[in-house]
Amino acid sequence: MPTLRSVLWLVHHKPLIDYHFDCSIAWPITGFPELKKPLENHIPAPTLANKPHITIMLDPAGDAGNKGRLIEGTFERGITLQYAEKLKQELSKESGYRVVLTRFPGESIEPLQNATFSNRLQADLFISLNFFHTTHEPAAWYLYYYTTHPTTDHWYKAPSRWDSIHTIYHRHLPTTTSYITKLHQNLHKQLQSTCALYAPRGIPLRPLVGLAMPAIAIEIGLPPGTSFEHLVDPLAEAIKNTIVKLTKDGTTNT
Repeated sequence: MPTLRSVLWLVHHKPLIDYHFDCSIAWPITGFPELKKPLENHIPAPTLANKPHITIMLDPAGDAGNKGRLIEGTFERGITLQYAEKLKQELSKESGYRVVLTRFPGESIEPLQNATFSNRLQADLFISLNFFHTTHEPAAWYLYYYTTHPTTDHWYKAPSRWDSIHTIYHRHLPTTTSYITKLHQNLHKQLQSTCALYAPRGIPLRPLVGLAMPAIAIEIGLPPGTSFEHLVDPLAEAIKNTIVKLTKDGTTNT
């Protein structure tokens, strides 16, 4: 039976809004519960150890045709792009990191363009960046990964060359949940009590459709009068610490 909380979230999906969701698939009646621990299946987890460089895709929400949400007189697309550029600057200080933005000012993004681009580059990690206005303090952080059904995800046995854009996420799902679990832990250390950090949740997010690498969506709620600048370093450090941990272990398993 679905819990009241999961049903309420499924119906009243705040703070996300409709265009974030992939509604081309059936949704489970049980809703999408919080992630308790990384998932497992029979696919060997990739390793980051001994790689000449690690490619990180940063995907700022919005584009020339999609302004996004209004945040104190500024549209979301402008804030996400500025945030992504500053985050790229911080991450690029690390040797061996190749950080790529999925868009530039004035660019229009076609459906699945970012997935095709990222897959072609064989990126190691894809991060979608989103912001919204909130009247509550402190700033709120939400972490998401792609799933279509939290129960049947466990049944996937082996990758197929014919995986569709809606099933390819199974290939990296255990890795993604391992990434997002470690990122959540590292963000908690960086943010301390200065922000509200919510547990990771798997949902069918459109920005993460069709990606052949671990993919995470981050959504940050900005209270009135709050600037995004001071939120760059915590995420940059959390990402670096997560990758260091995975590289040191030589595996994505927890």
